[in-house]
Amino acid sequence: FPFVQPLLEELTSGRIQFIDPAFETSELVRRRLEGKDLFNPQKTAGTVSLYFTKDIELGDTLSASFLDTSRRIIEHITL
Repeated sequence: FPFVQPLLEELTSGRIQFIDPAFETSELVRRRLEGKDLFNPQKTAGTVSLYFTKDIELGDTLSASFLDTSRRIIEHITL
């Protein structure tokens, strides 16, 4: 979408405002995190800690499909 947005804006003579939902959503999340003093503006990648009460192996397998395994910590906890 961002690649064709200028063309679409030109074709509609600016009468239609196109919104990139991915950008808008990321801005909304940023504002909410900042509002709760949870936003971390660091430029380097951080780590993710995942806690499971059951099926830690399944959680490990699933999270490996969308998280960098070198930047995640998985722990089994008992409640």
